[in-house]
Amino acid sequence: MTATVMASRPATPAAGTNGRRFCPTSSRGLRDITVNRRGHYPMRRLKRDPLERAFLRGYQYGVHGKSRELCPFTLPSVRQAWINGWREGRGDNWDGMTGTAGIHRLNELHAVG
Repeated sequence: MTATVMASRPATPAAGTNGRRFCPTSSRGLRDITVNRRGHYPMRRLKRDPLERAFLRGYQYGVHGKSRELCPFTLPSVRQAWINGWREGRGDNWDGMTGTAGIHRLNELHAVG
């Protein structure tokens, strides 16, 4: 029986200059990530795109059956992202994907931590 050695990712990415590190596993290729003074990466939720966050908030409103009129945004691009999320959520609500039946859908959308 032969043992195969799997190549694993390094424990910490290669250090750059001025406290920055490069993330080789990013879907966008190499990108720059700022590391705080303890050497930790910032929380990913804080670095999320505002349009993605608006979409997820709208999805939550829609899946819980709330009205589209409750949209808290006035900026057109963010409002449109929220409404798109609301439509997705409302469709899932109509399809019965609420509560435990819809957990897999929330995971697909990364709407749960």
